[in-house]
Amino acid sequence: MTFLGVVVFRDNQNTVSLGAAIGIVSGIASLLYLLRIWQPKGAERGFFGAVAKPLPSAKKLDALAYKSAIITLPVLGLGIVLGAIWAEASWGRFWGWDPKETASFISWVLYAAYLHARATAGWRDHKAAWINILALATVIFNLLFINLVVSGLHSYAGLN
Repeated sequence: MTFLGVVVFRDNQNTVSLGAAIGIVSGIASLLYLLRIWQPKGAERGFFGAVAKPLPSAKKLDALAYKSAIITLPVLGLGIVLGAIWAEASWGRFWGWDPKETASFISWVLYAAYLHARATAGWRDHKAAWINILALATVIFNLLFINLVVSGLHSYAGLN
């Protein structure tokens, strides 16, 4: 069972990293989508206008955010499931509400909420993008704060 645990752990790390990376792309696309709406093509002004000028249309940015979130949800979910399998083999439990597990689950729920909001009438405009940006914030929080500051089974906080 140890060999299986090592293989699942390596696959879990790669899967979660891939899911988080695609989720970051999705969140940044939503952030740029909101910037493009605020700074319409041809009417850019100021510093943010200079940032928005080379961007594609809001429709293209929104499509990129949506399509990448469609990939993020199952990949991140698979990573969470593989992590649970590894945790059972290593620690004798599937879930322990460790800060990393919890933040990963919250991120997954937010990506699901974003996709649900996109499918719900009245949320298809910029309101859904804010959920995706919140998911981006939780992924970044998980990668930086949970790993480096919070002490837990999945963190590097306090290591010399």
